[in-house]
Amino acid sequence: MVDYPYPTNFVTPLPAWPVNEACKSAADAKLEHQGDQYAALYPIAAASKIFYNYNDWQPCLDLSGPTDQGLDDNGWAVLACNEMVMPFASNPETSMFPPSRWNEASYTAYCQEAYNQTPQYNWALDYFGGLNAKKDFMKASNIVFSNGELDPW
Repeated sequence: MVDYPYPTNFVTPLPAWPVNEACKSAADAKLEHQGDQYAALYPIAAASKIFYNYNDWQPCLDLSGPTDQGLDDNGWAVLACNEMVMPFASNPETSMFPPSRWNEASYTAYCQEAYNQTPQYNWALDYFGGLNAKKDFMKASNIVFSNGELDPW
């Protein structure tokens, strides 16, 4: 989400191309600790440090406390319980994830309990159109396609 070609402080202090930096740090740590009985852990710690403690603002890597410098995901959760519902499910035959079924009724109940919101499951289609693509997008222009390899959002 934040793999930008320049340093950022959006989520936490990060270098330019943090994914590349994390991979490089992991590779360097693997070479440095070959033969060590904990050799598999050093690359994980080195890669994690890029996100959790890039600028050494903590004396050691402590994952038990807040690491996002105040970015609250609760706003996203409220949005997902209102206009931007994202149903998640997985089929273990076609995915590496364990089985998970989407249940609209239980998700609605969760949203009502947690945020006093009833999800608007068709909001994007109602607001932006798309149920009838030929009619809804007939006069669409100035559409921008982003580079999904740089920023998947």
